[in-house]
Amino acid sequence: MSEVENEEIAMNIKNLVRLFLEDKEISRIYIKFKEPLKIRREDYEMLGKPDQSEKIYPDEDRYEDWFFRDSKKKKLKIYYFKYCEDGDVFIKDIQGWKEA
Repeated sequence: MSEVENEEIAMNIKNLVRLFLEDKEISRIYIKFKEPLKIRREDYEMLGKPDQSEKIYPDEDRYEDWFFRDSKKKKLKIYYFKYCEDGDVFIKDIQGWKEA
């Protein structure tokens, strides 16, 4: 997945989170991926439920796991999104935290 694709995904999620926080009518948001994630059986416990959608619940823990498949390397990259009170979203990847 290219840096541009990562930035586009981050911006889309940031916009969804902002919409979620502004519109009290929305109770939850599901992110649906184009293809199901394929996770090896031995990675199941480490990665959690291998589902193709993840939920955002801002009222609960502000850290959620997002699983993106790197199509070139055929491996999973795990990004952690941190939602701050002011609406900013930070992404943690192998390089550390950066603003979305």
